[in-house]
Amino acid sequence: ISFTTAAAPTNDLVCNALPLVLDSENDACGDNSLATSTDDVGVPCFITKNTVWYMYTPTTATDYILSLGTTNDALGGNFAISAFVPEWGSCATGNLQLYDSTIALFRTCRFVLNSVGRANTPTQWRARLQAGTTYYFRVSTFTSNDNHGKFCLGLRSANVHSVKNGDWNDPSTWSNGKVPVPHSSVTVTHQITLGASTTCHALTIANGANVIVAPGVTIDVSTKN
Repeated sequence: ISFTTAAAPTNDLVCNALPLVLDSENDACGDNSLATSTDDVGVPCFITKNTVWYMYTPTTATDYILSLGTTNDALGGNFAISAFVPEWGSCATGNLQLYDSTIALFRTCRFVLNSVGRANTPTQWRARLQAGTTYYFRVSTFTSNDNHGKFCLGLRSANVHSVKNGDWNDPSTWSNGKVPVPHSSVTVTHQITLGASTTCHALTIANGANVIVAPGVTIDVSTKN
């Protein structure tokens, strides 16, 4: 009889952080059930367990939208998202030290509570990232209970513009290939039709462009942090 020990995820430690792809068709989905790290780097917001790591280095200083949610096929767990930037040292030399920038980026501690009916409905935050800085994002179970499991983490452009005439809810209408979300700043330079009410962070309609809304449909433009 042979036994196989399930391995910890590749990104169990910060120096094995997996890269996030901006505006990817598919979010980075994972499972932190087998993560062994309990507290790689201190964070003031939560008791952290089962931590896994992702990273992104922007080429442009602008606003981005980070999303975290549970997956379609499982309820997943209760997760916290924390953000860090290098303070000194490096992974190459084995002495990387990180600075906790969670509050600076997100203005408060951020978490996702799992509950029935919320599967695959991500919680989103908008944050300004600086060009050339590597950001390390840590997904962890934030309670003392074993509420770990499956999740999906995504990164998308916050500022989007139309690239052709079309429907608001058609991803190909927009510059990042994604339908705008409540945290999106939207610039319309074409003829856009909207058949269902929506919300966005900001809306600019260029001269000669239009958003044609169906009867009873509204666009709620409001600041979303």
